[in-house]
Amino acid sequence: LRVLRLHPGGFDDPISCELHVTRLRRGLSYEAISYVWGDPKDTAAIQCEGRPMHITVNLRDALRRFRDRKDVRTLWADAICIN
Repeated sequence: LRVLRLHPGGFDDPISCELHVTRLRRGLSYEAISYVWGDPKDTAAIQCEGRPMHITVNLRDALRRFRDRKDVRTLWADAICIN
């Protein structure tokens, strides 16, 4: 299972994250997010593990809203976490 560790920041700060591969097990804590995919041609770049990753604008906006100002959040977002 791949989960997304969304780094903290303000709403307008660049989005930075990393992918974490783990086994599905008891005690694993993550939140599955729901959003509308939107137009697949309407994309924005985020930083994932120090490299640009292009995702839909709708997913970028969802990550902005789910991001915490101080703490890393562990999320599952299908467009990023499915290999």
